[in-house]
Amino acid sequence: MITDSSQIEIGQIRTDFVTYQNRAGLRIAACLDHLGDEMRTKPWVLMAPKYGETKKSTLHLAYYLAANGLNVLRFDPTNHVGESEGLMLNFTLPGAVADIVAGLDYLEATLGVSKVVAVANSLSARCLLRVAANDARIRKLLCVAGVVNLLATMQEIYKEDILGMYQQGHRWGITDFLGFDINGDIFLDTLIQSELGELSGTLEDVRRLRVPFVFIYAERDTWDD
Repeated sequence: MITDSSQIEIGQIRTDFVTYQNRAGLRIAACLDHLGDEMRTKPWVLMAPKYGETKKSTLHLAYYLAANGLNVLRFDPTNHVGESEGLMLNFTLPGAVADIVAGLDYLEATLGVSKVVAVANSLSARCLLRVAANDARIRKLLCVAGVVNLLATMQEIYKEDILGMYQQGHRWGITDFLGFDINGDIFLDTLIQSELGELSGTLEDVRRLRVPFVFIYAERDTWDD
C-alpha cells in the first residue's frame, strides 16, 4: 500500500513511498520511481542497496533509469540501517535474501509484475545472486563489484581466519562488522548454513542461473578477488 501521498518531482519523475511485509512479517520501507503514467505497461528494475547504506544511496541511478522509461523499486532491508523494521544487531544475509524476495512478491501482488531486471552491488549483490538462482521472476541480473567469497574477504580485512576460528569454537558476541555492530555469532552461523559465505556457494548459484548475468568487477577490489 502507498503510505505517503507526497511525491518527489524532478521533471516528470515521481517517487511513491510504500511499505509491505517480508514473509517473516517484518515491515519494509520502499520507493517506487516512475514517470507517473501507467506503471503496469513499462519494465521494472529492482535495486538493492549496499550493506550499511539505504534506498537513498541508489536514488541517482534509479532516477536515471526512470527518466529513460523504466520503473524502479528500491528499498531499505530489514534489520539494517534505514526505515524498515528491525535492528542492525540482527542483520543476516539470509534475511537480506528474504527482503529481495519480498520486493518481488510486492510487485507481483500489487501491480501484476512477473519479471524484473535486478541490480545490486557489493554485499547485496551476493544476496541478489542467490535469489536470481531460485526465482524465475528475475529475468536479468547486474552486479557491480559483488561479493564472491565473503569469508575470504573478511579474513583479508580483519587479518584473521574467521571461519577457522569459528569452527574451533571461538565466539565473538556483539562485534563490529564493516562499521556496524551485529551479533557476530548468529551472522556467521547463518552465513555458513546458507552457503552464502564461500566461493563454492557463489559458483553453485551461478551454475543454476538461467538468465543473462552481467558482473562488473574492479581489478584490485577485496570484495571480488
